[in-house]
Amino acid sequence: MTSSVLFGPIDEQADSFPRPYANVHHYRCISPALATPDGVPDADLYDVLKHIDNVLKSEKPEFVNLSIGPYMPMNDDEVHPWTALIDSHLASGQTLAAVAVGNDGEKEWPESRVQPPSDMVNALAVGACDVTAANWERAPYSSHGPGRSPGMVKPDGVAFGGSAKQPFVVYNALAGQYAHTSGTSFSSPATLRTAIGVKVSLNSPLTLLAVRALMSHHASRPKEMLMSHVGHGRFPQSVDEVLTCDDNEVRVIYQGTLKAGQNLRALIPFPTLALNGKVTLRATLCFASHTDPEHAVNYTRAGLTVMLRPKKSQKKTIPFFSSSKMYTTELEARMDDQKWETTLKHEQRFNVATLDDPMFDITYGAREDGQSVDNESLPPLPYAMVVTIAVEDTPGVYNNIRQRYQTLQPVEVRQEVRIQSAAGRP
Repeated sequence: MTSSVLFGPIDEQADSFPRPYANVHHYRCISPALATPDGVPDADLYDVLKHIDNVLKSEKPEFVNLSIGPYMPMNDDEVHPWTALIDSHLASGQTLAAVAVGNDGEKEWPESRVQPPSDMVNALAVGACDVTAANWERAPYSSHGPGRSPGMVKPDGVAFGGSAKQPFVVYNALAGQYAHTSGTSFSSPATLRTAIGVKVSLNSPLTLLAVRALMSHHASRPKEMLMSHVGHGRFPQSVDEVLTCDDNEVRVIYQGTLKAGQNLRALIPFPTLALNGKVTLRATLCFASHTDPEHAVNYTRAGLTVMLRPKKSQKKTIPFFSSSKMYTTELEARMDDQKWETTLKHEQRFNVATLDDPMFDITYGAREDGQSVDNESLPPLPYAMVVTIAVEDTPGVYNNIRQRYQTLQPVEVRQEVRIQSAAGRP
């Protein structure tokens, strides 16, 4: 796991390892005793959970990977203590966690379902795909969803985890050599490595929720693949996939906090030059929510209602994130359930005449024990949203929007200076 988060999948033909983005603290459980002092089997690994709780309390890390958990599928009617406890640590939005979903994907349903604590709503649940090439598929061993509602889209996405076709190569420091392996335990830290790379590659003040939104925003899923199997798709495999965009598009990041009952009007930058083709609007919205583990069907206490106003000059609004758009036809979702999901993502194409300085209207609401609560008693809700506007056959969109919206600040990419030695090595 440490090799995966430091270097990702290693290329055995390369002269050197990729440069790590951060230092790593590795906490490992070696053959934990399954019997407690009173002789009762600890099948749920509560002793391990206690140690994780202590680390999260004392160290408050920015990034966490969990390739461990109880060996059992998640349950719709009951939130497991692993999920509830770790989710509470993530509710502030100040820690980004990646969690392996498990390797029982070849078993019969429901044994093939994602395992705790990957059913958390405040973390990225990571499954595995079989190869790094463009023609990837879900690795057969990768546990899958759907999750419970809220938290229906589980896994959130997949990343290369190794297969018989292409193993995941790690460095075994004890043996001093490479090892070939596979599993979601490796795809999860590899995904976290990319997320860390995005954060440290920018001088701009990017929140960890914004990093989480960017990872989901750039996940790509072929239409024929089930969302319940691969979530939003394959996560970006490199930092460059996240930090670059084409000349005919622009990507905008919104981040901050909302007060309960507050309406946020998020203006969507729109070009003024002549548009030669259809406009694609893609948006990903993430927020961190306090949870109510005693009420599984009302697990998230916060919810966001999002309406799209296609034309600024008109009052007409349409839902952008909705159950029918968010989930595939294999699943019947309850009406308006999507507002309680902590990650919302949708992409839609519009005719040029349909849009004129569009905007999102976002409202923060909350509940407790499934009932409405007094807004004055609620804490601010941290959120982040990524919006991409792309126009077919229309170069210059990025520069046009830069000139029109001069209050927008381009993200600053940190420049790395490398000194070359006389031997020609960095």
